[in-house]
Amino acid sequence: MKEPLYKALAAELRREIRSGRLRPGDKLPSKRALAEEKKLSLMTVTGALELLEAEGCIRTEERRGYFVADAVKPMLLPDPPPEPERGAESGCLYDFKSSHTAVEGFPFYTWAKLMRETLSEKDDRLLAAIDPKGVYELRAEIAKQLGLMRGIVCEPRQVVVGAGTEYLIGLIYQLLGKSGYAFESPGYTKAAKIYSRLGASLSFIPTDSEGIRADVISDTPSIDAVQVTPSHSFPLGTVTSLERRRELISWVSGREGRFIIEDDFDSEFRYSGPSFPSLYSLDHSGRVIYMNTFTRTLAPSMRIGYMILPPELVSLFEREFMIYSSTVPALEQYVLARFIADGAFERHLSRMRRIYRRRRDVLIEELSSFGEEIEILGVEAGVHLLVRLCGGQSEREVVELARSKGILLSGISEYMPSGADPGLFGDAIVVNFAGVCEEDIRRAGELLRSEKIL
Repeated sequence: MKEPLYKALAAELRREIRSGRLRPGDKLPSKRALAEEKKLSLMTVTGALELLEAEGCIRTEERRGYFVADAVKPMLLPDPPPEPERGAESGCLYDFKSSHTAVEGFPFYTWAKLMRETLSEKDDRLLAAIDPKGVYELRAEIAKQLGLMRGIVCEPRQVVVGAGTEYLIGLIYQLLGKSGYAFESPGYTKAAKIYSRLGASLSFIPTDSEGIRADVISDTPSIDAVQVTPSHSFPLGTVTSLERRRELISWVSGREGRFIIEDDFDSEFRYSGPSFPSLYSLDHSGRVIYMNTFTRTLAPSMRIGYMILPPELVSLFEREFMIYSSTVPALEQYVLARFIADGAFERHLSRMRRIYRRRRDVLIEELSSFGEEIEILGVEAGVHLLVRLCGGQSEREVVELARSKGILLSGISEYMPSGADPGLFGDAIVVNFAGVCEEDIRRAGELLRSEKIL
């Protein structure tokens, strides 16, 4: 996988400082001048400068610009060792398979500033044991944010913070017991695999253009819990209709012991179409568990997820699970709480929506050149598209040919149980665009055309 452009620019400026060509106190060109000189976007240049400022290599003065930090000793600033490639296959030029994020949008300076302030103000509290549900300040900010953005009314007591979705799934399984769990097909197979390894019995429910088939769930008496992604399903990209949401709520309230696990991953990135209420906000029976994570909105390495438990399960958690320790370091939780409270998280989301909207638009433009050979689905939200092959090509042929030319794609069959009927979505390609810049999307599109892959 190629090095992100903002990191490449940061490395170039770092070498200039290390060599002594840029000395302590020297003023750097303005962001706009650097963008024009290097033929880069303003966002890419900003990301590079924020990274160098977070490292202490440069400093900023209000209304004056960026300067080489006075304390920098040029020869003591070695270039960082090259990062090993992870996830991308050998020979990969353009990776539309991995779930990367647009890391150049991360506000390094703001995060570093809040971290320094937290270290100074919290001091010994950072070393003390914290509530198994997570730091109260973060849980309170999450509850407030959900009320504003998703119409979810909950108390901080209902919020449980954990190190990613995998950990939270383990807690949910212990709370609900060895029930029959149902999943979307095609769907997020990782969750199903985790439940299976914990000992759950699984059912895979077909999905149509309105979402998971509630009628099939109702006809399967062994199902006690359903995990769904109504805001933007992966990999289909469908948004569950309001009528289907009501059918799911009717099912879950129809018998004691049933639960819905609402994975609201990607809900923050909506570009067009109606924004439907969450299942949690529609439920009045206390049978929906809401889950989300900061992995997509901040960074994959930010292993902070959370769930909102209905009152009955909160009481059970407080009786049986307070023996656990919080799995997220206190420092990260306090910093994230301040990041949300200061409005930085909302500003960051707005910036990321702009980045992803541009990438989505460029990808749609490139794919549209193939005309009736394909159909593009799931454009309203999220950071991936589904491309149905309408020209007679098979999914496997396209994926293999693209791989041979350095383009990584994944087929819809990878997200279905073996032998399952793909229904409306046979022979389709999943295209993740979050971690691919506009320039590379255009280059990949040109390669697909020149090699007649689609």
